[in-house]
Amino acid sequence: MSVLASKPLLAIAVLAGAVSVSGCATKKYVREQIAPVSERVATIETQLQQTDGTAKQALAEAQAASG
Repeated sequence: MSVLASKPLLAIAVLAGAVSVSGCATKKYVREQIAPVSERVATIETQLQQTDGTAKQALAEAQAASG
């Protein structure tokens, strides 16, 4: 194989190696990135449950008053 033919192959191999190594996320990194989102979702779920309870109570009171 000539020197000219091996340079593109080497470049492709180096590029493929760099992409495959840099594309991996560790479990710890993912957990750190997801933690704030999970906390916000939990807070919103709690608020939604409270709102649902308030709405059901208001509906029951309205139905009792009307009839």
